[in-house]
Amino acid sequence: MIGWIVVRVLISAFTKALSRASHLPELVIEFLVRFLSVLLYVVLVLVVLATLGIDVSSVVLGPRR
Repeated sequence: MIGWIVVRVLISAFTKALSRASHLPELVIEFLVRFLSVLLYVVLVLVVLATLGIDVSSVVLGPRR
């Protein structure tokens, strides 16, 4: 739950900073915000799974060859 709140705060801060500081088109800003959102939520899920004791090293590192 705390991780979800932290992700929302980070996304909000990133959106505000990017909107104020850059002269990028709105579509580019929306793409960057959505990309960061997905990335942060994936990291959050991996952290939660690792905290629960599930081995996520194969997900992070990729399959063995």
